[in-house]
Amino acid sequence: MSIAAVALTTACKSKDAEPPPVQVADATPSPTPEPPYVPPPPTTTESGVRISELAKGIGTPAEPGTVVEIAFVARNDSGEELDSGTLEFTVGEAKTLAGLDEGIVGLARRGKRLLEIPAEPAWGDQPDSPLPAGTSLKIEVERIDSD
Repeated sequence: MSIAAVALTTACKSKDAEPPPVQVADATPSPTPEPPYVPPPPTTTESGVRISELAKGIGTPAEPGTVVEIAFVARNDSGEELDSGTLEFTVGEAKTLAGLDEGIVGLARRGKRLLEIPAEPAWGDQPDSPLPAGTSLKIEVERIDSD
């Protein structure tokens, strides 16, 4: 070995020299993406309210006695917007439309549903109804309370 080679080898083996950093491949597997939400088929209650799940919620589903807050958009059969806003009520206490009350049961926080409410569980033929007798409603609801 030449003198230059010995000097270079000795210099590389010096205890003051730091070894080059070791490149380690990331061994953490990338997370598997969640499959897209596929809503179940619509269900119909005994009173005729058709419930279509639009987005699955999280947390405890609403049941009678649960205080919920919802954001809603109500439309008539032809799609004309009748009302929208937020509403807080206790499920099962008949403080809102019967069909709306029914359609909230089982809805978890951040869940969304389309409720197609026939005339009777909507306003029916009540004299104080803001709608003509026999009007059905379509109400899109989202539960926005914090459980």
